[in-house]
Amino acid sequence: RFFLVNVILSLLVFYAETTPELQTYGPQSYLCHGAMQTYCASATLESDPGCFVWASANTTSSPPARLQFDCFISSASPAATTASSSIVNATSSPCFAAGWNFGSASSQMDCTSSFASPDKICNLRQCQRGHTPLVDMTTHWLYFEAYFGVIFTIEFALRLYAAKHRRRFLRSPSTWVDMAAILPFYAEGIVAAVTTDVSPIYAIVPTFPTFLSILPMMKSLRLLKLGRHFKSSSVLSRTARLTYRRLVIPLFFLFMASVLTGTVFYEIERGIVCHAHEPCFWRHWNVMTNAIAAPFPPGKRIQVQQDQLTLLTDMWRTMWLSVATLTTVGYGDLNPRAPLGRLFDILTMVFGWCYTAMPLSVVGGQFHACYEDFLKKVAADSDDEDDSAAKSSGTTATSSRDAPSQRELLSVEDNEMLKKCSMLLLLVDEMMQHMYKINLLSPTAASLNVMPHHVGIHKAEVRAKVTPLERFSAESIVSKRRQSITTTNIINVVPSAGPGRDQRKGSLVATTEARMKRFKELRHLVQEGSTHLTMVVLQLTRVLEKVVVPFEGAFQDDDRYDF
Repeated sequence: RFFLVNVILSLLVFYAETTPELQTYGPQSYLCHGAMQTYCASATLESDPGCFVWASANTTSSPPARLQFDCFISSASPAATTASSSIVNATSSPCFAAGWNFGSASSQMDCTSSFASPDKICNLRQCQRGHTPLVDMTTHWLYFEAYFGVIFTIEFALRLYAAKHRRRFLRSPSTWVDMAAILPFYAEGIVAAVTTDVSPIYAIVPTFPTFLSILPMMKSLRLLKLGRHFKSSSVLSRTARLTYRRLVIPLFFLFMASVLTGTVFYEIERGIVCHAHEPCFWRHWNVMTNAIAAPFPPGKRIQVQQDQLTLLTDMWRTMWLSVATLTTVGYGDLNPRAPLGRLFDILTMVFGWCYTAMPLSVVGGQFHACYEDFLKKVAADSDDEDDSAAKSSGTTATSSRDAPSQRELLSVEDNEMLKKCSMLLLLVDEMMQHMYKINLLSPTAASLNVMPHHVGIHKAEVRAKVTPLERFSAESIVSKRRQSITTTNIINVVPSAGPGRDQRKGSLVATTEARMKRFKELRHLVQEGSTHLTMVVLQLTRVLEKVVVPFEGAFQDDDRYDF
């Protein structure tokens, strides 16, 4: 329980590290310096003059020098204190937000003209003044991270020491999760020790994407460590392991439906291509208005739909709309405007509502089966513990516990289903006969190397139907075959003949009308047999999972078996 509590606390600390109320912002903050250092690493004087030292309000230093981000100027004094406690002059300092440099109170630099990406720098949250945190924890998260890093490292070392098969332990996915969960602590600490003289800052803020800024997100993998302390989490993992292959078909179906509906949405909602401040006609009226053209320079290429700018301008947006509609999410950021587009969107909603039932039924049914098996296993383990306690106390268990406990895997309905599977041989045999007869009805019948025992065309077989709920024994199957062979009522046919005709042994022909009628009858029988065969096989698969899955789970805890 000690490690369980530490996992939960580490997750709480991880979420707290992203809270603005626990962070200090401003030009002199650690977080602002770190973000600006990342941006200015590849800056040039022509594109980003705000990343260089300024000697006065209008001139840069000679030669040009980059700003330093490892020193901090005190607001109450013109002196600056670096990480090594060295004193620098605030009026001629190479530090960021000092002297005439960008970010200082005396700087006259305009943010929009000082950087190539002003939308990223001028609105940077951690560099804004006027933010007062409840408690400044920016530099204090180090102590929490050091504590959890040491605890999880000790846990990993103990598990490695206690593992019977260490190679298998190192290949286990849970081991890789543990290593990824503690990697950010060591990586950020090592990088801070090598590159700067400042202690590592474990506070998480929105900044420019780098490897070190994305690495702390791996701390969220600590959530998976909770599965080791809750046995019921095995139900979810087992459900995912048994259903992920069956979910490939619904996902592929979703992809196809999204592409098709996205194409239709784009065709309906793309509008017309126009140029700003120039007449643009659509259906005999000019759709270019002053309100539409005002934000754009003359001649700018834009897409206009009716009396406003087009919302679905490309296939990526229509694809997004299709996925959000089919999955019944409906974010609302994109929507069709044309009446025809809205009508098609209604049809897509109805289709998506029906589609979501497919994966939900697959996952829900498997989860229910796994959960029931988990409850039975818990009950069996409880009975075993009671028996062990009774034996250790010198007493005997009740009569119901004297015999070895056996789990009932199959219900009465499942056993009945297995008995009905004896009809599969008859179904396949009759379908082969019907397909062979269909082949003979063709004017150019193919030569088949395998021929059923009886290919005669008789009315009794046409009227014969196989009931999927009917149970057949081995004797009844043999009897039905013999009856099918001996009791025949042959329709009069003539062999194919004539100049230029390919004579095949066993080919049967009749009039065109009789041949088409017979073909439809045989096709109906084949389709009906295929439907019955599919239904029986699907039900048989469900029954087999109840037998195979518990057998597999019984050996998962044994190191001699590797599934």
